[in-house]
Amino acid sequence: MKKTLLFAGALALASNLSAQIFSEDFEGGSMPTGWGVTTNATDGGWNVGTANSLGSQYFPMTGNNTQFAATNDDDCNCDKSDDFLYTASIDLTSQTGAVFMSYSQYYFAAAYQGAQEVATIEVSTNGGTSYTVLSTLAGAGAWTEVIADLSSYAGQNIMVGFRYNDDGGWVYGMGIDDVKVYVPADEDVTLSSLDIPNYSKLSNGAVDIKGSIRNNGGVAITSMDVEYTVNGGSPVAASLTGLNVAPLTDYDFTHTTPWTPAAEGDYTIEVKVTAVNGVADADITDNVQTHDINVYTNAYPRVVLYETFTSSTCPPCVPGNANFEGIIATLPDSQFASIKYQMSWPGNGDPYNAADGNTRRGYYNISSVPGMEIDGGWDGNSNSFTAALHDAALEVPAFVNIDAEYSVTVADQAVRTCATITALKDLGNATLQIAIKEHKTVQNVGTNGETEFFDVVKKMVPDADGETVAITAGMNQKICKDYTFQGNFRLPNSAQDLINDANEHSVEEFTDLGVVVWLQASDKTVFNAANATSGITSVNNVDAANNNINIYPNPAVSNTTLAISSADAANASIKVLDLVGKTVIYMNNVNVNSGQNNIELNTANLNAGVYMVEVTIDGQVSTSQLVIQK
Repeated sequence: MKKTLLFAGALALASNLSAQIFSEDFEGGSMPTGWGVTTNATDGGWNVGTANSLGSQYFPMTGNNTQFAATNDDDCNCDKSDDFLYTASIDLTSQTGAVFMSYSQYYFAAAYQGAQEVATIEVSTNGGTSYTVLSTLAGAGAWTEVIADLSSYAGQNIMVGFRYNDDGGWVYGMGIDDVKVYVPADEDVTLSSLDIPNYSKLSNGAVDIKGSIRNNGGVAITSMDVEYTVNGGSPVAASLTGLNVAPLTDYDFTHTTPWTPAAEGDYTIEVKVTAVNGVADADITDNVQTHDINVYTNAYPRVVLYETFTSSTCPPCVPGNANFEGIIATLPDSQFASIKYQMSWPGNGDPYNAADGNTRRGYYNISSVPGMEIDGGWDGNSNSFTAALHDAALEVPAFVNIDAEYSVTVADQAVRTCATITALKDLGNATLQIAIKEHKTVQNVGTNGETEFFDVVKKMVPDADGETVAITAGMNQKICKDYTFQGNFRLPNSAQDLINDANEHSVEEFTDLGVVVWLQASDKTVFNAANATSGITSVNNVDAANNNINIYPNPAVSNTTLAISSADAANASIKVLDLVGKTVIYMNNVNVNSGQNNIELNTANLNAGVYMVEVTIDGQVSTSQLVIQK
């Protein structure tokens, strides 16, 4: 099963065509006269239809409500290593200057299970006997307008082809529509994007007004006039000279006068290209962009919340989880909090599928895995997660802070979480969410090859609906919640065999639990999150010989004391084990007297984490938990 990958960045289509030479929109409902297809596929290769007739689950081609041509490898899963669609003859014999071709494209340029799909535009000048590659196409996550330069073929009869290659695998496909060949206007620029921050701290001062333009005209841009306004105020103009922007190329510009905000607040900046090469632009409809920016005085550090929807029976979840874990492994723990919900599909789904995870799935309307939410606002695929996305999320100021801690009483299977909420601004009502997770699980192995799973949610407290909290400026509110896991561990037979929280649980190791806390707005935006700091309590087991074990300080840094109360004098052995069962400290034949005994343990060489301490006296074993902090 595959999940559509998302890409950013569409090329804008020039709407002002000074002379149209060729046009095809496929509205005839069948392959146009003069067009042709060559293919090795069993479905005819390229076909004409609608998104409903040509699309599939992971290659839906939605967003185009008209007829178009497409080849769909996701639907056919057949040999599409050479699906070629070519046009009828296009007469450029009377042309001497710039000639462009525009068309609409649905194509991912994605890989799946080692196969990388490739698509090219090719041109023939000998009636289709042979073709030369004009360009290899980039992918996007939706229908995208593309412009290609055919100027070098002016004065000739040509045919244009679209070649799709599935690399011998089962990937996605390609769709095209609205093919036009035309002579462009000389001066036609598109203001394609703005590079202005969404937030700026008032004390940082001036904000650069940056953007990117695309030269969709037939001649090079040597100068350009740009202006901007703030909240509809007076225009601030600039003339950019000494440029050399060739046709169909991009140019990043910076306005010569930055904007310096005078006070905090929300602002709308409008940027406009007013002239190109000293004359009016041929198409002014795509020369304006606006951007909203929030200027603030103070903010708390942000902890980015990652909620991943995954499953041990989902093949694309394997590289998705590896991609995500690989990136966050390079980040400071203080920058992010991660939780994962194991889902009920594909197939039998993950045995650790749970009611709380299903509620969150409905909350975000998750329909495919692997899915990921970043602070409740980025709904994407963990395969397409990047460090840049993390950096962008981290830059969003947080006006509320969460200071959380938790403790686990292993003997009682009880978790206590306390969160102190402070705020700089009135933010209205928010939902306080508390998720108890297990750092690593290994018993929910499914069919996708994964053998260990990280940050698996075991219970949301009190449930996935959370608790409403009013966020007001200056607040300092502490909220504590308790949850006790009932009964014994059970591994469900499938995702449909849900754990009954009233009398059982799926926690593999209570010493491996963690807690994530966050505040979420009604529009799903996460105000801020926190990793609760560990306060796991020691469990003083009392064995049959009345030997009591205590550890202090706990958590420890470089050393700690093991206090053993023994009824009689005896020899003891002491082991400190990590969570995978490896012995990291071993002391044998330790003399223990009746009464209180203090044994010093050097923990300087231990990594931060949770450890088990086993003390054996006369065959009786007592265990305690030890937390190391660095």
